[in-house]
Amino acid sequence: MRVVSEGGGLRSAKMSVDEAILHAARESMMEMGLRRTSIAEIARRAGVSRPTVYRRYADINAIATEVATREFIRVLEGLRVMPGDARARIVARFRIIVETLASGGFFLNLAETDPELIIRSIMSPRGASQQAIIDQFILPGIVHGQEDGSVRDSDPTVLADNVYMVMLSAILTCSAMLRDGRSATHAVGEVAEMVDRYLLPM
Repeated sequence: MRVVSEGGGLRSAKMSVDEAILHAARESMMEMGLRRTSIAEIARRAGVSRPTVYRRYADINAIATEVATREFIRVLEGLRVMPGDARARIVARFRIIVETLASGGFFLNLAETDPELIIRSIMSPRGASQQAIIDQFILPGIVHGQEDGSVRDSDPTVLADNVYMVMLSAILTCSAMLRDGRSATHAVGEVAEMVDRYLLPM
């Protein structure tokens, strides 16, 4: 069922306002790029008013970061059960995430139109949703690895944060390679091996 909403647009009756906004933002960024995507355009597509969007997100960059974070979570949710010791699982997840997101439409498009979005995500303070990725999906693996002896003894929060930053960088780099028609398979393997060596006990 589709309903006419406050902004005059249409959205699914089962879709929450937040979901409608993020879905509309992703569609707009895919079609127009981040620079040409506006709050007004997102509101129009989502069928809500601009104040409704602003009550939830400070600006377009905050929305873009949330959309990118959801892309991560979508892949990570399917990788909770992996074989091997904790470090092997971390590296396997790392490789799958980079390969999947780098070749997927959203990040592949960003690599050409708005690579600075990922750069800002690396350099800027963590938002709540980004920190949730680290806390829920990366940090527990680091802690388990230190418990089973497969990950070196160091501050687990620092290790997890660095793995996350390398992951973002690898996605951007590999997306750019794919966009240029080059294979990223070797690059993904090299970066995954680098992460493995970084976590290896000394």
